[in-house]
Amino acid sequence: MNSKLKCTFCKERFRPEEVEGKRTPSGWFCSINHAIEHSRAVRERQNKKAIQSQAKKEKANSKANRALKDNDRKHQFKLTKEVIQKWVNHVRDSEFGCISCGTKKPTILYSGGHYRTAGGNPEIALESKNIHKQCLFNCNKNKSGNINGDKHSIGFKQGLIERYGEEYVDWLDSHHESNRLDCDQLRELRAYYNRLIREKKKTDEDRPFF
Repeated sequence: MNSKLKCTFCKERFRPEEVEGKRTPSGWFCSINHAIEHSRAVRERQNKKAIQSQAKKEKANSKANRALKDNDRKHQFKLTKEVIQKWVNHVRDSEFGCISCGTKKPTILYSGGHYRTAGGNPEIALESKNIHKQCLFNCNKNKSGNINGDKHSIGFKQGLIERYGEEYVDWLDSHHESNRLDCDQLRELRAYYNRLIREKKKTDEDRPFF
């Protein structure tokens, strides 16, 4: 009589000739049901391992991407500019309307418009004096900043003159030295403006780097 075998699934010993023994590449089983259960358990372990492996890979990629973005000056510059624009819109200029057309409609969207474009004038792209609350679509986008105005609006330049005086605009129109901040400085500047937003402080006279 054949010796007893151990079922790969339930670990019980059995004689193949006495039960519906089943042999597969995975081993001997005391029944077809146990062979099926074993196969299912193996697939579940493989799937779980694959999911864990994928999660580990995604976590590593995410960490690498964060590290890459932390050292990506263009990305850090963009984030910092957006925070300064947010402070201008929601704190410093919150009581004003659009610098170019004067609208104060609460139903429209506003942006932090640049008098001198950020792309063409990177040296003052983060200078808050160069950024003012402006209606997003009409003046900022559709009229490319609406600098000189039209029959329906005074324009960005005249809006600045009326609010701050001609010397203010003369300073913006003058030459400015390059002031290229590194990633750490950009993060520090962003943290500063986030603090101003939290405190609802309307002046940034003690801002770093400028």
